[in-house]
Amino acid sequence: MGLGILALVILPFSDIFNAMPRRNLIWILILLAMVAVLLLTWRHPCPRPASEVSDFDQLSQVCELIQQQYYKPVDRAKMRRDAAAGMVDGLGEFSSYFPPGQARALTNRIMGQGCGVGLLVDWHQARQESDQPGRVGLAIIGAQPRSPAARADIDWANVRLLAIGDVQARSCNSARLRRLLHAPAGTKLKLTLLMPARDKKPARKKIVKLICEKYPIQTVQSLARTGLGRRAWRIPRSSLYYIRLAEFATTTPGELLAVLRRLKSPSGFVLDLRANPGGPLPAGVAAAEIFLSQGDIVTIVGKDGKEKVRRAHRDSPYETLPIVVLIDGQTSSAAELLAGALRANGRAVLVGSRTRGKGCVQTMLQLPGYLGQANLTTAEFFVERARPIQRRNNAKVWGVEPTLSVPVTRLQARSIEKWRTKLARAPGKTPGEKPQSQAQLRIAQDPQLAHAIKLLRRSEDYKKLLRKTHETKTKNNPRHRE
Repeated sequence: MGLGILALVILPFSDIFNAMPRRNLIWILILLAMVAVLLLTWRHPCPRPASEVSDFDQLSQVCELIQQQYYKPVDRAKMRRDAAAGMVDGLGEFSSYFPPGQARALTNRIMGQGCGVGLLVDWHQARQESDQPGRVGLAIIGAQPRSPAARADIDWANVRLLAIGDVQARSCNSARLRRLLHAPAGTKLKLTLLMPARDKKPARKKIVKLICEKYPIQTVQSLARTGLGRRAWRIPRSSLYYIRLAEFATTTPGELLAVLRRLKSPSGFVLDLRANPGGPLPAGVAAAEIFLSQGDIVTIVGKDGKEKVRRAHRDSPYETLPIVVLIDGQTSSAAELLAGALRANGRAVLVGSRTRGKGCVQTMLQLPGYLGQANLTTAEFFVERARPIQRRNNAKVWGVEPTLSVPVTRLQARSIEKWRTKLARAPGKTPGEKPQSQAQLRIAQDPQLAHAIKLLRRSEDYKKLLRKTHETKTKNNPRHRE
C-alpha cells in the first residue's frame, strides 16, 4: 500500500524527474517514502484513561466546568487565587495564604513597624456587644505611640468609631475593619467618631481625616507609666524589675537590651510573656542569648529530618540574675522558645499556665503567576528534643509547662488585659497618677505577677523551684543526666 501511495505521488511529475540528475532524484524519493510512512502510521490521539489524568488536570477540568455552567461571568484570576488559598490554608492551622499585596502588613510587623492610622480598638468588647441592640460604633481605647492617631489633637478615651469612609463599623466584620485601619502608607481615611459627653457638652459626632503611615511598634513594655509617657520598670520597694515582651519583631532583642542596660543594680526580673503571639524565630533566639552564656537554645528539624541546633555562646552579664517568666495559653511561637530555653537551661522559674503549643517555623514564599504569597510551615522546633512544643491531635504532651501553676479567673484575666492595653497606648497630655501607685494597683489585681514577685523576694523558694525544674529535665532527658 505504501508503494502504491508513493507511485500516485510520483506519477504526475515523471517528466520532471526524468530531467533531474540521478543524485537529486534519489533524495526526493527518500523524502517521499518517509512522508508515506508517516501517513500510514498516524492515528488520531485517543483520550487518556481516567486513571492517567493527574489530580491537577481534574482541577483544571473543574475550573472549565464552572466557567461553562455557572450562570454568571466567572473571574478566572479570582478562581486561581481561591484555589491557591484552599491549598495553603488546608495544610493546617498555621499555614496561611495572602492575596497579592496583603502580606505587607505582616512583613511590616515582623520588622517592628505598624502601618495605618494606629487606632487601638477594643475587639473584646466589640464581640460582647455584637448582639446587643442599641449599641453604636466600636469602643476605641487609645492610639499606638508615634502613630497618626497619637499625633491627632484628640483625647481618644471613651471615643467610639462609627464609620470608616462609607463603611459602617457595627455592620462590618472585624477582619475587614482591621484591613481598613491598617491600610498601606499614604491611604487617606475619613473616620466618623462619636465623642463622649465632656465638660457639660453632650455627646456629638466628629469627622476626622487621617493619612495612614508606618510607625515603630514598642514590643518591650513597662510595669507602669506616667500620663506624659515616662516608663517605670522597678517593682515598688525593691530592686526587682518588670519587663513585658508584647510580641517579637526583629527589633525586639535590641530594644530589650537597651532597657536592661538602663536599669540600676537589678537583683532579679519578672519577664512577662503572657499574650505574646510570637514572631520571627531568630528574634526569640537572640533574646534567649541575652540571658544565657551557654547551652542549647533550640533545635530546628526540617522536612528531611536534619537537625539544626542553635546554642548560646556569648558571655551574658545577666546569666546569674534570678528570672521568673510569666506564661499563659496565649504565649506562642518565639515566646514559647524563649520561655522553654530559659527553663531547660535552669535559668528561670515559669509561673502561670501551659503555653499555646505552636512549635513550627514559617517561611514566607512568593507564589508564581502573581498569585500572592504563602506563609508556609517549613520546619518544627524543639527546646527539649523529647518534649515537642507543637500541639498535635489527641496529644497529652505539648507546649511549655509552668514550674508553678497559678490560674486566674475570667474577671482577673480581663483586668490583666486592660492593664496591658493601657500601657500599650500613646500617653496623654496630663501627668496622671504616679507610676508607683499604678504599679501597686496592678500587682494587687494580677495574682500571677504577685506570685512571681513573692518568689523573687524569697530566694530559697525560688532556688527550690529551680532545682525542681532541673530534676524534671534530667528525668525526661537521659542524655542530660550527669
